Amino acid sequence: MNDRAPGYGSLLAEVREAGLLRRRHGYYAAVITANLVVLSGAWVGFAFLGDTWWQLLIAAVLAVVFAQLAFVGHDVPGTSRFSGPGAPTTRSVSCTAAAWSG
Repeated sequence: MNDRAPGYGSLLAEVREAGLLRRRHGYYAAVITANLVVLSGAWVGFAFLGDTWWQLLIAAVLAVVFAQLAFVGHDVPGTSRFSGPGAPTTRSVSCTAAAWSG
């Protein structure tokens, strides 16, 4: 243990005991799925509205969705939330979604 951080070991043990470092596969799968569903719905709404001022509301929804996808796209690959044979695909989809937003 490092002498410069004497409380780190006990803090780490407490965090692990509380389960805060466990992977939450279901949460991330649900968030990604929900974001992609809302993204698809927003684009469909955008197309059906045509050239009206109501498209500004859809644009606001798209801004929120892109921000959420960027957060998830940043979080998933960096923390290796997914493991196994499908992990590279999941991470690349998340990174692609984050790249779309900006």
